[in-house]
Amino acid sequence: MANILYSRKSLKQAKKTHDNHEMEIRELEKELEEVDKKRQEFEERIEEESQSQGRDLNLEESQVQEYHRLKEEAGKRAARYMQEMDTISREQKSDQDRYDNEMRKKNEMGAKIKQKESEMEENRKRVEKLNEYIRTSNQTVAEQKKIEEELTAQVEQANSRISEINVDLESIMDQLGEAKVDKHESARAMKKKELLDNLKGLFSGVHGRLIDQCEPSHKRYQIAITKVLGKYMDAIVCDTEKTAKDCIQYMKEQRIDPETFLPLDYLDVRSVNEKLREIREPKNVKLVVDVIRYNPPSIKKALLFACGNALVCETVEDARHVAFGTHERHKTVALDGTLFQKSGVISGGASDLKAKARRWDEKQLGQLKIRKEKITDELKEHLKMSGKNQNLAHTDLKLKA
Repeated sequence: MANILYSRKSLKQAKKTHDNHEMEIRELEKELEEVDKKRQEFEERIEEESQSQGRDLNLEESQVQEYHRLKEEAGKRAARYMQEMDTISREQKSDQDRYDNEMRKKNEMGAKIKQKESEMEENRKRVEKLNEYIRTSNQTVAEQKKIEEELTAQVEQANSRISEINVDLESIMDQLGEAKVDKHESARAMKKKELLDNLKGLFSGVHGRLIDQCEPSHKRYQIAITKVLGKYMDAIVCDTEKTAKDCIQYMKEQRIDPETFLPLDYLDVRSVNEKLREIREPKNVKLVVDVIRYNPPSIKKALLFACGNALVCETVEDARHVAFGTHERHKTVALDGTLFQKSGVISGGASDLKAKARRWDEKQLGQLKIRKEKITDELKEHLKMSGKNQNLAHTDLKLKA
């Protein structure tokens, strides 16, 4: 920058000196021109006087001396002027050379300035790119840290869940082992399951079999509930009579064995007799519908249709007493499956009833199988998540880089 200022100052000074010299040259040229003009005028005047007198002009001695003096002075002045002009010309040439040199330096300096400005612009762009790279890198680091934190949390959660699933899975395997579950279901059961799956796929109003949507609140009630539900235990619950008819028509076309349907909008169900819930003697007398858990709530109507106001009692004697021992008869069932109808008909708990009641256990085991498959799949997913430790290590390396 100092060199630039110095060059500009020198250039300005050289230009000023050059202008002054040119002015001096013009003034000297003007003076020389005036001297020549006066000399010419003098000579012309002498010539004119000579011609006007018609004879040779004889100058006096004093005039001749004056003439020679003036001529000599003019020559001296002309020589001096020429010398001064020559000196000034040389100075002018020197100044011109210096001026040209300064102009060359100026141009070179201008080129350097332009080059430096170009370099500065390139450096500015590089700085902008570096700043953008730094910003992007910081953002990437923040994102990678967030990913690392999320992966860490997911892996920790997966590892924790894996431990829980292993405990749960071990318990299920123990229960299945104790029950000695047959891995091969009967062909008939498979067909019935396949039918139900097809009906559910074809008709959205099909809920499922009654046994699959309810269960005894305690194992001790299994035989009694099985006895009361009777043929309705395997009945298919659906939303409307139309859905039931559509299902029946489909089964006829496919030549499938008949099934019992319980359309919820078609069932004629009486309300529960609340007084029966107040029986205190004998003890532990309950409405059968009250010892059944069910889901969804909408199937309650189907259960009420199948069970009515039937009561479950601890013993056969209790069931007999509640059925016929008062002025009002009731439908009752003992825990062993002995059923007392209002009409007086009594049916005992046959061996086939116990076999049928075991379906509640099979259902429970079926649910265990389903749960086993579900948590096994979940375990696989969590094991995959746990395997993301390698991803964590890779992310950590990227952050360090």
